[in-house]
Amino acid sequence: AMYDFTYPYSYPYVGALWFADGEFINRIVLSDEVTTIGDYAFWGLSDVTEIEWSENVTSIGMSAFANCSGLTEISIPDSVTEIDAEAFVYCRNIENVIIPDSVKVIGNSAFYECDSLESIVINSFDCEIYESYQTISSDAVIYGHLRSTAQAYAESYYRSFIALPCDGV
Repeated sequence: AMYDFTYPYSYPYVGALWFADGEFINRIVLSDEVTTIGDYAFWGLSDVTEIEWSENVTSIGMSAFANCSGLTEISIPDSVTEIDAEAFVYCRNIENVIIPDSVKVIGNSAFYECDSLESIVINSFDCEIYESYQTISSDAVIYGHLRSTAQAYAESYYRSFIALPCDGV
């Protein structure tokens, strides 16, 4: 049987190694008290297909969702400012990622080895994207603003880039 995991506590930090055996968890629900998803918090939960985010999460820790191969889409909430190194590494079935303009840092290998990644939308003009070909899987089309750090990253690593429509046009 598959089931949801609801983080029920009024504690703002989800730490590592919560699950000795999480193979049947298919949805993660984070309460509004959660502000930080710690390093390795949900690492390897391969049956997870959906994350219901807290609208107060500001930080996604290192390898927080690494190897969550059941995920197919990620829409980061507007409250997040940092996506740490390897946050979604080896999430091999993610096809689309949307990153809001609130995100200021994308860490090394955050979306590396996401083999199915078709598109990643980076809405920030000046998000610091770790300078490595491994930060974003190579087959993904990067969508971003003209003259943004997303465009600079795409050009530095010979990735496809498509400009987002300008506001008010």
